[in-house]
Amino acid sequence: MKETNKLLTEFERKNVICQLKNLESKPKKNFNDSFSKIEKEDARTIYHTKIFNDLFAFGVNRREEDKFFVALRGVFNSDKKSTFRLFSIEKEEDRFLGMFYGFKRLKTSFILRYKDDTKKSDVTTKIYKPYYIEFRFKKGSIFCYIKAIHSLIKKEKFTKKYVQTLLERIMKLEDEVYKFYNKRLPDGGIVTKWIEKNQR
Repeated sequence: MKETNKLLTEFERKNVICQLKNLESKPKKNFNDSFSKIEKEDARTIYHTKIFNDLFAFGVNRREEDKFFVALRGVFNSDKKSTFRLFSIEKEEDRFLGMFYGFKRLKTSFILRYKDDTKKSDVTTKIYKPYYIEFRFKKGSIFCYIKAIHSLIKKEKFTKKYVQTLLERIMKLEDEVYKFYNKRLPDGGIVTKWIEKNQR
């Protein structure tokens, strides 16, 4: 799982700028492959992403400063990146309500197959509860499903370097998203409180 379960290594960091330029320059229609479902709930629109492995990069789009991109690393292929955007709010009838964490129970499990480099074999596992980051707005939400988030609430995994790196990146994401929407981030952040409440 080394290839699947890594965040940005030093080698990757040297190539991030180049890859981000490629992501930002893609036609807008290519960003739609991040989502698996769009729902209407009364006056709200709910977007659900596919299940991704972890966060690759995020930030304000350098060419369009009214857009904040979130790039995600694929579950089956860590070299494959998908991106969606958060947009600045100009109309008074909408507003950013915050970031939230949780999971959804699936009626049908998600089958995940990957190569375990340690065991030198192919492994199959089922995901019944995909964990998400929700970006909530008055007029809708984006549920971003990230496989690695479950490790944050596992005490036996929490001290591992990969998990701590993931936590740092999510905390940085919170900080940058709240700044993008000119909203004050609660002291200590949000994900840390969610971990304290749910870690087993």
